[in-house]
Amino acid sequence: QRWQMEYGDGRRTLAKEETRYDIIEADAILPQGSHSGLLYSAEFIDQARRRLAPGGLYIQWAPTQRAVETFASVFPHALLLMPAGVMIGSNEPIPYDPARLAAEFTKPAHLAHLRAGNTQFSDWVGLFADAPLRWLPGQQRQEPPLTDVFPRDEFYLNNPGAGTDHYVRSRNSTGQRRAGLE
Repeated sequence: QRWQMEYGDGRRTLAKEETRYDIIEADAILPQGSHSGLLYSAEFIDQARRRLAPGGLYIQWAPTQRAVETFASVFPHALLLMPAGVMIGSNEPIPYDPARLAAEFTKPAHLAHLRAGNTQFSDWVGLFADAPLRWLPGQQRQEPPLTDVFPRDEFYLNNPGAGTDHYVRSRNSTGQRRAGLE
C-alpha cells in the first residue's frame, strides 16, 4: 500500500512525533466554527510544514482570503487551485501537471470515489482548466496571517472581504480568463 490514512488530533500528532510525511491533508472545516482558527493559523500550518519530507506537500481547503494569505505566508511555494479553493504548499517548488491530474480524474475508480462525495458536480476535469495562482519565495503577501491568538475568520466572517472570491477568475473584455486580484 502506497499510503495510510490517519485520523486524530493533527496538532497533537505533529507536536509529539518527528515523523516526516510526503503528504499532509487537513480536512475541510468551516472557518467560522468554534476553535476552527486553530487549523487555519500560521502556527499550525508551520507545524505541518516542518513535518514534510523533502518534496512533501501540504493540502488544505481555502475558504477565505485570510486563510489563503496565511497559508501563502508560511510556505515558500504555494498554489491555489480555483474554483475548487484548494491550497497546496511545499518547501520546494511544486510540480503541477494539470493534464496528468485531469487524466487521473477520468479513471473510473477515481470518478466513483469523487461522485460518492459529491453527486451534484461532474466537471472534475474542468477543475484544472485554469492555471493556478502561485506564490513564490520573497513574493509579498497581502494580509497579515491568522494566528492562534487572533483567529480573525472565526469571529469576523460577516466582513464582506472575507471570502476567496478575491481570487475568483473572471473574464476580461476579450472573453479570455484572467486571475481576478482586485
